[in-house]
Amino acid sequence: MTTSTKFSIVCGVLCLIPSNSSGQATTARLTGQITDKSGAVVSGAVVTITDERTGNQRQVKTNEEGLYVAVALPPSAYDVVIAAPGFSSTEV
Repeated sequence: MTTSTKFSIVCGVLCLIPSNSSGQATTARLTGQITDKSGAVVSGAVVTITDERTGNQRQVKTNEEGLYVAVALPPSAYDVVIAAPGFSSTEV
């Protein structure tokens, strides 16, 4: 990953939503849109989601609209890091 530009990646929308709306949820979904400082979407960014308790990681990529979704996440606290070529990595 290069850091030739001074832009950082900004997470536009970040939500943790229970996947099961009928009572107790056993998993969650993390969705968002990645944009740069000018508001332009960042496609192909890698979003790394790390379970703070277990250290398990999951990676998803943003689509052409900068959107990503990670489903079936077990209940926990998560660290989220976004990385894309030409940008500094950002933890949210």
